Amino acid sequence: MNATNINTINTITAPEVKPLGDYGTCLEIHMSLPTFTRKDKTASKQVARNNNANEKRVGVSKKLLDMPELDALTQTKTMIYAVRKTFGTTMGENKFFIPNINIIECKNELDDLIYWYNGTLKSAFIQAYPGGVQQAQLNAENQGLGHLFDPSQYPSVDSLYSKIGATACWHELPSSGIISDIHKQAQESLRDEFAKNATQAQETLMNGMWERLREPLENMSKRLEYDDEGKPINGHFKGTLVDNVLEIVELMKFCNVGNDPRMEQVRVDLKRALTGVTYDGLKTSAEARKRTKAEVDKIIDNLPSLGF
Repeated sequence: MNATNINTINTITAPEVKPLGDYGTCLEIHMSLPTFTRKDKTASKQVARNNNANEKRVGVSKKLLDMPELDALTQTKTMIYAVRKTFGTTMGENKFFIPNINIIECKNELDDLIYWYNGTLKSAFIQAYPGGVQQAQLNAENQGLGHLFDPSQYPSVDSLYSKIGATACWHELPSSGIISDIHKQAQESLRDEFAKNATQAQETLMNGMWERLREPLENMSKRLEYDDEGKPINGHFKGTLVDNVLEIVELMKFCNVGNDPRMEQVRVDLKRALTGVTYDGLKTSAEARKRTKAEVDKIIDNLPSLGF
């Protein structure tokens, strides 16, 4: 190898990492809602004694309230978390990266759900709360807790206003435009910090994307395993089996912020493997199940491990 070749190799540089703000923004969601479930020590001890079990290994939980208004709050809370998962991928605790293409739709859905949660649903629950507590004091025949009722485990009506709530905060991420507008001296002092943060955030985001993809793929592989008699080995699959994967495949197009060729190749391979694959087709065709499972297993085997 001559000197020219050595110099050529030494000048190879890593691809430029663009700021995450060029691709999307950060969504932070905080939710609060009392669980209204408690472990009952007395009942736990009694169950342990009746079954000759160690008390430390037995836990009996009781549902403090049985109210449709509480169920509505709980369901909406789940829906709010589902929205951010549908439109983006994790950046850390309570933080999600939302690609630019999804921001408007994501914000509109969140605004409606949070308005409903903090307004109508919260008011309806607080108004019905005293009646729910009264019902809990009744005996079993009247759907109450009977002797398991403990008034100290129920917060006051006034305290519920601060214990129930939902907020969505959008945080602007460093972008090329932000850096160029900063004074030159400040720009130089922040360049390394932005580059370091961008690299760390990118690694977290990409790892989260790989992890999120692996779960539905492994579930698909598991559900498509049938015995020689055409019966599912791991239970029947649902109608969302294919859609759950395709949803993430579509998201990968916009969340591949590092332009990782591996992620793009997996996306293309999955898109090709699942084109034309339907729930009905997989249900009725053993050949379709076998072919799809083989393609999915091949992709799973080539997925990078976390911390790649």
